[in-house]
Amino acid sequence: MRGGPGLVLEVIAGMNLAIPSNRTPAGLYVLVSTSCGQWITAIKAPMADCSVSWNETLTILGSPLKFPQWLTPFFSRKSKAVHLEIRASFESEPMLGQGELVAMFETTLERLLGNDRGPSESSPSAMLSFPHTGSKVSLSAVDNQRISLELRARRSQTTQIANHAVRGTEQSGIGRSTDTARDAYILFGTSNLASDLDNSIRGFQSVLDQCPLNHPDRAAALSNLAHAVLRGNTTNIRTDIDHVVSLFRSALDLRPPGHPDHLLSNLDLCQALQYRYLHQTGHADLREATDISRYVLPLCVDGGYLHRVVLDTNKLHDDQISSSQHSEWNHDQRSVVQSTEIPESKRSPQQLSPPTSSSNRKQTRVRGRNIIIFGETGVGKSSIINTLAQQGLAETSNDASGCTSSSERYPVEISGQRFVLFDTAGLNEGTEGTVPAAMAEKQLKRLLLELMSPESDGIGLLVYCVRSTSAPRALARAYNTFYAGICQKRVPIVVIITALEKETRIENWWDTNREKFESHGMQFAGHAYVTALQEYTGVCTRRIEASSEILRNLVVDNFLDWTSTTADSSVLRQRGAPWHRRCRRTE
Repeated sequence: MRGGPGLVLEVIAGMNLAIPSNRTPAGLYVLVSTSCGQWITAIKAPMADCSVSWNETLTILGSPLKFPQWLTPFFSRKSKAVHLEIRASFESEPMLGQGELVAMFETTLERLLGNDRGPSESSPSAMLSFPHTGSKVSLSAVDNQRISLELRARRSQTTQIANHAVRGTEQSGIGRSTDTARDAYILFGTSNLASDLDNSIRGFQSVLDQCPLNHPDRAAALSNLAHAVLRGNTTNIRTDIDHVVSLFRSALDLRPPGHPDHLLSNLDLCQALQYRYLHQTGHADLREATDISRYVLPLCVDGGYLHRVVLDTNKLHDDQISSSQHSEWNHDQRSVVQSTEIPESKRSPQQLSPPTSSSNRKQTRVRGRNIIIFGETGVGKSSIINTLAQQGLAETSNDASGCTSSSERYPVEISGQRFVLFDTAGLNEGTEGTVPAAMAEKQLKRLLLELMSPESDGIGLLVYCVRSTSAPRALARAYNTFYAGICQKRVPIVVIITALEKETRIENWWDTNREKFESHGMQFAGHAYVTALQEYTGVCTRRIEASSEILRNLVVDNFLDWTSTTADSSVLRQRGAPWHRRCRRTE
């Protein structure tokens, strides 16, 4: 995109945010509109104090900024107007529709840049606290003075604008239909007219009809319809609560562990089961809702809004359990209470098992074969996946920065067996990378916790990708955090060493460096070397063919196969010795 004079707008934070419909959002974002176009920030999850920190910079081109500062009064007020909205999204990116309006703000380019000093320009919706360009601006919402938005603005002469700084806001047909149905849903909250709720339900049903089984927005469409139908139940308008539970279950099936909205879909189902229990006194519903709320608690970010919601839900369930006089439930309750008395910090991952519906609790289920590939940024994880798959599945990058921003799931076949490879965001990328280091660690921690249970298919192998030039002390931190800490050393782990192009005797590298790893507490079930992997094009060079065979053998030989086992098999994993002591090495 061509550059030019522009406005650099830093969206810092929003405070005292409240969702009008009381529906729990996946996150909130800011929409900025000027006469030149629209820009949006990323979707960020709210904190427990109803605040959101975006700390995101948008570079905005604006015609009025092409002229000297003293000429700006000659332009129309409309051309200098800046309209901002905070909106709630009920899906992680990409979202379906534009979400729900939380607050809107009106200001001008002059005010953002600090040129508005006349008393006639003052407004109760803009409290300016700066005398110079680049200072913070605190805006109060037009309709709710308690809601505020902190910004910082300055002029900028740019020659090139990053493509990611400007994001289109065009809506698809189902996106517009979703917004129309959501408008009716919100209107019902103030009108209490059954006709508004009917319009909302019909609109969301129409959107669902346009999302077949393989449509990427189907889970969002199912959730939207379920919330609208549930809203009728909670306001004494007769709707089908069983249909609500079924819709939420279908949405959760499409958002398995590792999906960014897996946590939110679990909470939706928990809410529906809780409501059905209150009105039908089905103890199975309360048991399942309790299982769900306890399962998702470790998946929440400490101090986050969802964390507070889950804590409140758990307390509610505890109160309901203690007041229940049903003998069967009291018996089950004693077992649950005994298990939950273990401190959170000392629970093993096997205790954090995703719940199953009461009808499927004792059924045998066939597991997938999950392999988690993790390591430093730019170490070649995506290229390793393409070599294992013998095709270009994962996007690769030739520079030191990472190209994977979240966990990606790739089903592959190796030696006649089906596996699922999880490509994860690179670690140690710092605060300015594709994914900041802290966020990458949280994503990997959440993925491991979600998969470390029989009901979530478990983990059959960890693949730690490292550079030959990395210091063992630095590598030990991720090893101890994810393998020793979260996985409790109860699944196999292998290491793949890259960046060996300058080594003259590659085959001797492990023998030379093995003691360095072990001196820092790192032991592996197997290892392999990889040199100069390029993006897989389908044309196998001799080197890629050899690397592919080595890596595929490493996976097959060290994978822990828990297929066709029952939920009770976690006991075997808990009692077993650490896998680095039990699996033979692949030399």
